[in-house]
Amino acid sequence: MDANKRWIGVALALVAFGLIAGGAQTHSWWSGSSDGGSVGIGMRDVYLCLGERCAAKPMGSLGPELDSAGWYRAGMASSAAALLACALLLALGGALLFGKRNALLAKTAVMACAVAATAAIVYVVLFPGHPETRMGYSVLMYFGGTGLGVAAGLTAVAGGSGHRLGRRETIPSADMR
Repeated sequence: MDANKRWIGVALALVAFGLIAGGAQTHSWWSGSSDGGSVGIGMRDVYLCLGERCAAKPMGSLGPELDSAGWYRAGMASSAAALLACALLLALGGALLFGKRNALLAKTAVMACAVAATAAIVYVVLFPGHPETRMGYSVLMYFGGTGLGVAAGLTAVAGGSGHRLGRRETIPSADMR
């Protein structure tokens, strides 16, 4: 793997790690405000502010109009998938940083990012909705990170001995000498 592809792979893996981790940990998947209060909804909990008092609360504290067990489970699954993808992207970035090309690790990181994106799509689709909430920036961070994670894995797989994906190396046989 040449140095340029290696550094591109390292940068993609680390930026993807940061975006996925940031998107999974923030309370800005959905947000809204009314009557002197505001709410920020994340994957695992909500952040409620009433005047000067703010507190993180479990998902069940949103009230009956947003009560959906499938939605809660999808949020937890997305959060767990994000942790797995982050761990694999960090390992991939470290391997590339030290010049180690591990195709299995790269392919596993790609699959983890795909699973994380799929779980998050289910989470977004199952959101029961509320007229006073709007989608926040965490969604873009998370999906941007999963896309960059796939790109990092593909860069690592394609970066072997100078060959591009899809090309095959032919080995001359003894008869062709």
